[in-house]
Amino acid sequence: MAIVDDIYEALIKIVKGEPQPLVKERTKAQRTASVRYWRADGKITIKEGNGKKILYFQGRRMLRTSEINKLVGDEFDRTKGSGAAKLVCSLRENYVGLSRVRVQNILNSDKNHFRRNTKFLNKATKKPIHARDVQGIK
Repeated sequence: MAIVDDIYEALIKIVKGEPQPLVKERTKAQRTASVRYWRADGKITIKEGNGKKILYFQGRRMLRTSEINKLVGDEFDRTKGSGAAKLVCSLRENYVGLSRVRVQNILNSDKNHFRRNTKFLNKATKKPIHARDVQGIK
C-alpha cells in the first residue's frame, strides 16, 4: 500500500535514527510510521536519489501516494497503452504499494488512456422488431 506523504516523512526520520518526541506529543502520522517500522522488522532502508531520501522495503522502492499517478502514466506510455494487469506486473518488480484496482482507477480517469484505447459509444440504437402474426413451426 502506498504511503501518505506525512507518514513517509515521519518514517524517514525513524529509519535515520532521529530522536522521536514523547509518545503523548506524537501526531497520528508519527504513530502510524512507528508502527509500520516496527512491523517491517528492520527491513526498511533509505537511499539517496536526486537529492531526496527514498525508502526501500526489501530492495523495492516504497511509493508515496502523490507519486503513483505520474508513475502509472509514465509506465502506460512506455508500454504503449497496456492494461492495468500488465502495468502492475511490470511495476511490482521495482515498487511496493501498487494494486491492480488502484492502477485501473488511475487509468479510468486518465485522458491519455482514452486517447489510446477509444470506446465508440456513438452506435445506432437497435430498433425492436414487431411481428404481425405468430410464426408456427413446421
